This record gives sequence, structure tokens and C-alpha cells, in this order.
Amino acid sequence: MAVAEEPDRAPVLVVEEVELPEDDLVHARALGNPVVILPSRRAEDGRGVYDEGNIFLVKDLRATGVDVAYLDPSDARLFEVRKSAIAADLVTIILGICSSAGWDGIKALLTRGHSADNKLEVTYTDLGPGSIGRSWTVRGRAEDVIAVIERLQSEPPSAPS
Repeated sequence: MAVAEEPDRAPVLVVEEVELPEDDLVHARALGNPVVILPSRRAEDGRGVYDEGNIFLVKDLRATGVDVAYLDPSDARLFEVRKSAIAADLVTIILGICSSAGWDGIKALLTRGHSADNKLEVTYTDLGPGSIGRSWTVRGRAEDVIAVIERLQSEPPSAPS
């Protein structure tokens, strides 16, 4: 895990490897969409629980021409409303073969409406050809989160030995 800190403040950027449910990754590959939004968790009945902000993210991505899908069909999705004023926007996203125009659209939508102090949390997995399917959660300012994801895309970490 990498953490950048400022003196007397909480960490400003956190990057950690995470393990996503294997069934979700297999299902995401099977969908075949270049971008798949995963639930943040599962309800007791098995339905995917998504952050409310993902509703608009998916609609906006589709409007810009990005081929994006939720992992779960509409009858198996719940949306969670967070009432905290300081909660980060949460997105669990799987990128497969995503064109640079598609990635540019994702970046623009992730940063839209964020002030410098707003936090963004993105869990990123690359399931493109030749990838090893490792997942990373990145928390911090939107521009920092995007920079880390771009670095992970261009210089993917090697498989653990």
C-alpha cells in the first residue's frame, strides 16, 4: 500500500491492492463490455449494492458513447444513498479494452463537479487481454486518483511471485 501524507493531516492519497470476488470478475469478463461497474457490496439476498452516484455516471458515460454496463441486471441492483457530507464518491470500475476516447470520457465525468477537497474512491481492475486481473482501490482527490489509475494502466504491476 502506498500512502502520501501531509503533516498533521489524514493521508491525501491511498493506493492499495484489493481482492474482488472471483465470481464478479468472471461475470464482468463474460459481459464483454469495455467498462463494467461493480457493486460496492452484496445485500443479504445477493443483489448488488451500488453507490447512488453510479446511476448518473453510467447514464453520462453511455451518453458520451462509452459501452458501459452494470455487473448486475436491473432487477438485481440496489442503490445506496449516503447521507454523510464528507463521504467520498465511490466507483468500482473494471476496464477492459477501453479506447483513449472512452477513458477521456470517464476521466471528465469522474472529475466533473469535484472541488479540490472532494474525495473520490475508485476500485480499478484491468481485465483486458494479457492482464492479470489485479484490483486496486485508490482514494484521494479526483485528479490524483486518475493519475494513479493511468500509471497502473501504462505500467501494470507484475504478478506476485
